[in-house]
Amino acid sequence: MITNDTDDFIECGCIQTDISDHYPTFAVINNIENILNQNTEFSRLNFSHYDTADFVSDLSRISWQSVYNCEDTDKAYDTFCNLFLNIATKHAPVIKVKSKDPHIRKPWISKGLITSARKKHKLYHRMKRSPNNAELENKYKTYRNILTKLLKAAKKKYYFNKFLSVKNNINKTWKSIEQKHEYVYAQKN
Repeated sequence: MITNDTDDFIECGCIQTDISDHYPTFAVINNIENILNQNTEFSRLNFSHYDTADFVSDLSRISWQSVYNCEDTDKAYDTFCNLFLNIATKHAPVIKVKSKDPHIRKPWISKGLITSARKKHKLYHRMKRSPNNAELENKYKTYRNILTKLLKAAKKKYYFNKFLSVKNNINKTWKSIEQKHEYVYAQKN
């Protein structure tokens, strides 16, 4: 993990879990309560109009001699970062994003589904510790697939009931559609 704020970080690493096909990274941060309580903005790259071919083409036109000629590795790294980030921000401009409340949960996820997700994670870790145990792998995969179906069903039921409750009020219906759209948009960004 690379950061320019080394004062607040204590430790970072990877978590072995089955959330996706890549292990998530983490960072332990000092004064996290102060950071979370602030309604701060942070910067990120906007990839909405990103074109890989153009990006690679621009990178290939850069002269990297200034990096190769640096005898100090720190200066070489800084030079590389500056060259690379100039091209990156050209293709994916920096935008300001407001921080989100970390306690917001998907409204269709019940305590039972959270418990099931925790059980699935435990099965995953048991399976990873015993990679040659086909029975444990099958148990995990079956449990994972059932949980995925339950999550999809809970989401579908939540939105069905939400729209059913406002079906006779066009204003509330549109507000519900806008809320769903905002939620989906927030998940994508």
